[in-house]
Amino acid sequence: MYLVLGAMNEEIAAYRDVFQVISEEDWNGFPSYRMRYRSLDLVVAKSGVGKVLAAMVCQHLLEVYTPQAVIFTGIGGALNPSYDIGDLVVSRDCMQHDLDATALGIPRGKVPFTSYHVLEADPCLRAFMQGFAPSWGRVWEGRVLTGDQFVAGAQRGRMAYLIEELEGDVVEMEGASVGLVCTVNRTPFLLLRIISDRADGNAPSDFSAFLGRASSHLAEALVFLLDRLGERGE
Repeated sequence: MYLVLGAMNEEIAAYRDVFQVISEEDWNGFPSYRMRYRSLDLVVAKSGVGKVLAAMVCQHLLEVYTPQAVIFTGIGGALNPSYDIGDLVVSRDCMQHDLDATALGIPRGKVPFTSYHVLEADPCLRAFMQGFAPSWGRVWEGRVLTGDQFVAGAQRGRMAYLIEELEGDVVEMEGASVGLVCTVNRTPFLLLRIISDRADGNAPSDFSAFLGRASSHLAEALVFLLDRLGERGE
């Protein structure tokens, strides 16, 4: 069984059209759906926005379902200048960009007094995404940076460290928190992010319509990944 998470209802909406819905549950206002795709069982859930909610929901669902892997899906802002709006980024690794204990001599993004810093996405899940070549955009592998703020144009100048120090490719608000929960629980994970803006103020004029397209494109990416997993009897 695989756990698929998205921060907002709009980001997971298309999954209910693509996968067979078996049942729906609610945990403290966070909906989850038991689904099936061919021979694979799925749980698709809304995590809420931000690191705390995403970590909380992920941990709860790990304890309830013990999934084989967690796939977090959604939108993100491009830091890498090669990325275009609508492209898909598959996480190579991820980290928290707003965790700053540098005053203690600890590198930015490292959880103090632990070994948790740069969190590696599962290499097998990454490999399964190779060969995905959609008509609607390019596919990249990159570093996902997570923090509890929406990085817009006015912030970009004072957050140059995202690129210069942390070498980030995408910035968003949930991925590394889910990655940390999965790493602690020894559960493989992968982040899939559709580029919604360039983190410099340039974004689609109709954001609601873009979210709908992004959800459909993420569903297509998920189908590709699940087909590969099914072929290998995962």
